[in-house]
Amino acid sequence: FTAYPVDFSWEATTDQDAANPPHYDVWLDTLNDLSTAWMIGDSLAETALTVDEVPDDHTFFWMVRATDDNTEGTWADEVFSFDMVINDPPSPFNLDNPSGDTIGTGFPPVIDFRWYASHDPDLGSIVRYDLHVSHRADHNVQTFTIADIRDTIRTVRLYDYLENDYWQEAAIVDWEVVAISSLDSTNCNEPFRFYITPHLGVSENRGSLPVEFVVSPAFPNPFNPSTSLEFGLPAAGLVDIRVVNVLGVEVFENISHFSAGYHTFKWDAGKLPSGVYFVKITNSENTPQFQKLMLMK
Repeated sequence: FTAYPVDFSWEATTDQDAANPPHYDVWLDTLNDLSTAWMIGDSLAETALTVDEVPDDHTFFWMVRATDDNTEGTWADEVFSFDMVINDPPSPFNLDNPSGDTIGTGFPPVIDFRWYASHDPDLGSIVRYDLHVSHRADHNVQTFTIADIRDTIRTVRLYDYLENDYWQEAAIVDWEVVAISSLDSTNCNEPFRFYITPHLGVSENRGSLPVEFVVSPAFPNPFNPSTSLEFGLPAAGLVDIRVVNVLGVEVFENISHFSAGYHTFKWDAGKLPSGVYFVKITNSENTPQFQKLMLMK
């Protein structure tokens, strides 16, 4: 638990027997009838006491008894109480998703930002969140904040927040969340980054078929540890995807049958060293497509 120092003070009493001055016992409890009280000061000569550690987030009741050597003592006229409420910041928390991946968002792009809950140790306090997003596309950086979120998920339509249609471009997105309660706040333990793939073709209707075999530029590129590219097939068929290093050594191969339409290929190079790689995508009915990739760890 969290504990803080508390100063107690009270009025002095008098004893008609000057040779037997009074001393004081101080009792503390979380119950108003003091039925479970514990002594925090014993036989004190002064009328003040500092207790170094009193637990936070409780209501306390306290009482003083004046005693001398000849009697059982006299209790103070009333029980005093105080609320021990120190404003503590929300607890540390982590982001959940999206992170690190290249994602296709559909059209128009809609993204679910998720994070884990932060908790406020202060009784009765409610944690709310501010979502901060930085979107970089084609050397243009735009930032926006969505404030006062009461849940741990927020669905965001990028076109509601970005200008000049940059939400249609390939992009790098950095985001973080701040938990806020009363006057305190706590940043998430680590900001996240993810990548958005560009959309293929001039048509915005993803239900339509491409008129020719088309491959989008890999994104991100340079990348670490994964990159993605989209390809469109006008007709169903086999697609041969191979990646080689600068020495021509094949490091990845995938031959699969794909239906007509658009597909996303994601290559994870997490176990490979930094360097230049080349990807070749071949469809039996079309000219092979080549791209240069740069893995930077």
